[in-house]
Amino acid sequence: MKAVIDLKSKRWGIAFLCLGVFSLFTIIAFMSLWPYFRASASNQVSGINYLAYFTYLSNLLAAVWLILTGISNIFKFEKLQKFLVSPKVFVAVVMYIFVVGLVFYGFLRWVNTPYPWSLWYARLIDFCNHGLFPLLMTLLFLFSKNEAKERIKQRHVLFWMIFPIAYVIFSLVRGSIDGFYAYPFFDLNWEVFQNIGLTSPFLFFPLLMLLSFGAFYAMGLLFKLIWNRLSGIVKVVEKPLVEELEEGVAHE
Repeated sequence: MKAVIDLKSKRWGIAFLCLGVFSLFTIIAFMSLWPYFRASASNQVSGINYLAYFTYLSNLLAAVWLILTGISNIFKFEKLQKFLVSPKVFVAVVMYIFVVGLVFYGFLRWVNTPYPWSLWYARLIDFCNHGLFPLLMTLLFLFSKNEAKERIKQRHVLFWMIFPIAYVIFSLVRGSIDGFYAYPFFDLNWEVFQNIGLTSPFLFFPLLMLLSFGAFYAMGLLFKLIWNRLSGIVKVVEKPLVEELEEGVAHE
């Protein structure tokens, strides 16, 4: 697979900036029109609650990455550019939004009721956030150049876990305070738990979260493997994770 996208070029910077602005526009537009899309829902589903979804936080993160990378490429902000295009940052952003597309089209798409065609603009924005942007960011990952041959290490994958773990903690704490859960499985009183005979979801929920975090970590290891292979980096013996973390701290 030939790498054709230079993450540091001015030409691609312009493309990143345009795509990032368009992505940000879809997020703002959906936040503004959300009450109309969900007219039959409770008042809890407001524009602010829209940002409680992992989907749109990941899209927002990708949009910010695209805009800042585009600006740093165009105006040659070298320090900012170096930080943004480093694999430990770039690949993390890609992985988060890839998970959005994977979970949506692998599961949620088939259990959620789509917007009616009368709300064609809602369907279009929904497709952009769940399908188009995850696809474009994944293609960017697969066809980008890694001229510096920067390698992703195990400690980077561990660092990537901070966002999903923090998101789950935030969702649980916020839901316990005001009763709003972006995803029903965060609610221990979810009727599905009762329908499948779980008399004690307090025991099942930690297992569910453990499996989810394990799957997320496995996804990070997969992205690590793909990046290092696509970059043509010679395989070396991995250091123990503890040594990598100590080395990272010393380097900082």
